[in-house]
Amino acid sequence: MGKSTKWTFLAAMLVISSLLLSACGGDNTPTTGTGTTGTSPTNTPAAAAANTPATSGGNMTLGGKFDPTAYKKNAVEDGATLRVSSWGDTSEQGVNRDALARFSQVYPNVKINYEPQPDNYQTKLLAQVTGKSEPDVFYIDPGLGYQFMPAGVLLDLSPALQEVGRSKDDYFPSLINTFIQNNKVYGLPKDFGSLAIFYNTDMLAKSGAPAPKDGWTQDDFRNFVKASVQGTGQSTIYGFSADPDAERWMAFALANGAKIIDNGKCAINSDAGVSTLDWWYGMYKDKIATIPADIGAGWSGEGFAKQRIASTAQGGWLIPFMADPKGGFQNVKYDVAALPQGKSGPADLLFFNAWGVSARTKFPKAAAALALFLASRENEDAILQTGFALPTLKGMDSDPFFQGTAVANKASKLLYATAAYGTPDYYGGVNDPKIKKALGDATQRVYAGQQASKAALDQACQEIDPLLAGGQ
Repeated sequence: MGKSTKWTFLAAMLVISSLLLSACGGDNTPTTGTGTTGTSPTNTPAAAAANTPATSGGNMTLGGKFDPTAYKKNAVEDGATLRVSSWGDTSEQGVNRDALARFSQVYPNVKINYEPQPDNYQTKLLAQVTGKSEPDVFYIDPGLGYQFMPAGVLLDLSPALQEVGRSKDDYFPSLINTFIQNNKVYGLPKDFGSLAIFYNTDMLAKSGAPAPKDGWTQDDFRNFVKASVQGTGQSTIYGFSADPDAERWMAFALANGAKIIDNGKCAINSDAGVSTLDWWYGMYKDKIATIPADIGAGWSGEGFAKQRIASTAQGGWLIPFMADPKGGFQNVKYDVAALPQGKSGPADLLFFNAWGVSARTKFPKAAAALALFLASRENEDAILQTGFALPTLKGMDSDPFFQGTAVANKASKLLYATAAYGTPDYYGGVNDPKIKKALGDATQRVYAGQQASKAALDQACQEIDPLLAGGQ
C-alpha cells in the first residue's frame, strides 16, 4: 500500500473507529490504565498525580542538577517550530511545560507551541489526523498506536535513536514493544503505572492483622484481609475492596499462572483464571471485603481515604489523591506493599503511554529530537523527582528518589520494579477496548449473581476470540 493510499484509507477508517473506540486515558475515561471499568480517577501515575503541584523549571537529573550542555543532542532543522499535544489536567500540563522548558534549554532554536487537550483527547486527535492537521509531537496510547503504525501516521524514531547512541533496548521491553512494528520504533514510552497494596497502618495496629511482608502470598493476603475487618453493620470497616473490575483480579490471576491472551486466543477462562476470580469474588461474598458502591464511595481509593476499608489495590495515583488538601485525608496513615505472589510468583498489570511523532511533520529531525528528549533518562529522572511519574527506562533502580522512606518513594520503587515482570494491559489492537469491556462485563455478571465464574469467562472468551481475529 502506497503512502498516499495509506492516508486515504486511514481517513475513512478513523471516522468509523473514532465512534467505536472507547477512550484510552486520552478521553479521560476514569480507569487505572486504558481499561473501561472506571475504578480510579485517572489513567497512569503521571496522569493520575492530578493534584501534585508541578515543579517550576525542575532541573534535576539522576538525582542531581540538570545540565543542558551534557545532553547528547540530535541534529535539528534551523528555525523549526513544533506543535505538541497531550491530555491531562493543569497539573500534568505543568509537568509537560517544565519538560518542554528543559528541552528549550538544550535546543534554544526550536520553537514549541504546546496545545494540551484535557478533554476528549483521542477523539480530537483522530479528527486532526483525518483532517491532516495533527500536531508534530503528541501522546499516543497503545490503542492509537495499533491504528497509527500500520497506516503510516507515525514517524520511525529508530534513526534518531541511533544517531545519539540510544536504542529501544534502553527501555523495558514490556513497555516499548507495543510501539514497535517491523523493527521500527514508532513511540517512546513516557511513563507507566501498575498496582500495589496500600494499607492503613493505624487500622493494622488496632486489628492486630498480620503485617504485609516481602514475598507474601495470596493466602497471606486473604488472612490479612480477614483479620482487618472491624465493627459491625453500617460501621463495618472491611479488610479490602474487591472491586468488580477485571483489571484488578486479573493481576492476581497472572500470578497464579493464568494468561489473558495466549497464541492469539482468549485464555482467561483457564482453571487458573476461573479459580482466581472465584477467590477474589469469595472475599466479597464472605463479607471480609466490600465494593465501593456498598460503602458510598465512587472508587475504592475514596473508600480507603474515608477509612471504610483497611487496604486497596491501587497505583501511584492514590498518593496525590490522599495528599490533596481539598480532600481532607492528609491525617490518614498508610503504607504500601507489593501485590502478593501467587502460585507462579509475582505478577502485575502495566498501564502506559508514549510520545509519538507525525510522519507528516515539516520538521522531522526536530520533532524526533523532542520525542527523544521527553523520553530521555535526563527528563524522566527530572519528573521522577517530583513523584509524578515512573520512568520507562531500565537501570534507574539506584536513583536517590527510590531510596527515600516516604510512602511516595517506597511505592514508586515497588511499582518501578514491576516493569521487569509485569504484563501489558493491552490485548487486541484496535479492538482492545471491546476486549476489556467483555472482561469487565464477565466480572460484573459474577457479582450480579447471573453467572458462575467459569460460565462468565467462557462467554467473555466467545466474545473476545472474534475480536482477536480481526472482527468488529
